[in-house]
Amino acid sequence: MQISTQHTLSLINIIVKSIFPDLAMHMQRTAYISLIIAKELNLHKNIIENIYIASNIHDIGFIDKKWSVTAPKDIVESEYITEHEANGVIMLNEISIFEPALTIIEQHHISWDATNPEKYPLECHILHMADAFELFTQSQLDNNISYEDIKINDFIEENNQFPPELITALNKVIKHDILWYRLASAQLEQALVDISPVKKNIISTDDLLEVCQLIAKIIDTYSNFTMSHSIKVAKISRFIADKMELPLESQKQIQIAGYLHDIGKLYIPIHILEKKGRLTASEYSLMRIHSYKTDEMLSQIEPLRNIKHWAANHHERLDGSGYPRGLVAYKLDLPSKILAIADVFTAMAEDRPYRKGMKPERILDIIDEEVQNNRLEKVVFDVLKSNIKSAYSIINKV
Repeated sequence: MQISTQHTLSLINIIVKSIFPDLAMHMQRTAYISLIIAKELNLHKNIIENIYIASNIHDIGFIDKKWSVTAPKDIVESEYITEHEANGVIMLNEISIFEPALTIIEQHHISWDATNPEKYPLECHILHMADAFELFTQSQLDNNISYEDIKINDFIEENNQFPPELITALNKVIKHDILWYRLASAQLEQALVDISPVKKNIISTDDLLEVCQLIAKIIDTYSNFTMSHSIKVAKISRFIADKMELPLESQKQIQIAGYLHDIGKLYIPIHILEKKGRLTASEYSLMRIHSYKTDEMLSQIEPLRNIKHWAANHHERLDGSGYPRGLVAYKLDLPSKILAIADVFTAMAEDRPYRKGMKPERILDIIDEEVQNNRLEKVVFDVLKSNIKSAYSIINKV
């Protein structure tokens, strides 16, 4: 599996877009503006890469359920503006490939001081200006936009907190039609992939694990009923794969599938996810969509094609009674079967706001019945059963 830094940025954008589409678009437009300005300044390759990474995820600190229906332009003046930078750094500080971008993210709302022009790195000012300029142009973008239509002098007069060389660079790049066409285009995401300075930066599976753990935290905090569920499924899946002595790389990829298996739930309304009673037929039908949405979301990241199947198959059953495809045993590979049992085990073992987790003995009885009915894989179940105490302790430690 070869996956790049750009793939991880695209994956994060897919997640953000599902719960906060305006913010996702704002960060992509800001990334494009930042990249064009950095290139105009002919900065070093590493600096351009760091600016690009930072701008793609600069407002990730806003990812919180209470902001999910708020547009970026509406929260600029809120008290949370002073918190989201630090919150973003906290969310990202365990991801090695993003470490060089953290300072830029943490200080992307600072102002330039002519008396102390080198107080902050130029990268911070570039992101700040791109961020502000994107918000300024939001209401003016359409398919027929041109430089002449933008009241650029209004922006410059209203924003004198940027270094003069950045204003000069901005004045140059905004005269090219391509900037406006791309900012207004529904295909901006693909344009970013095409011109990305990090699309050839191949990362390790361990790096991807760090990114996907962050994504799992975002998924799990979306609903109070599933707090830490994805992280637990990932750990149980990796635990079973290890006990089955699968190759180390396969174990890591199965863990990644565990982190991502429920990303489709970001499209399910909260009132359904958090309903305490039995779901109605229509509600259950809507809930079932989540595994298909997981498949749909991960299909956009081509290197994750195997992981996509494992993650999306966690509700499939050997007898064909599962969903979304109704796959039967011979069409389900071992990682898919591991994810299915890990998900069932975790769901029953973990505490939920409306009930305590079940005891190991009861869980084994229920899964054993599923195995006897040819719904879950016996080989995987036998491994779980033989290591039930260790598996149960993993649930309680997360």
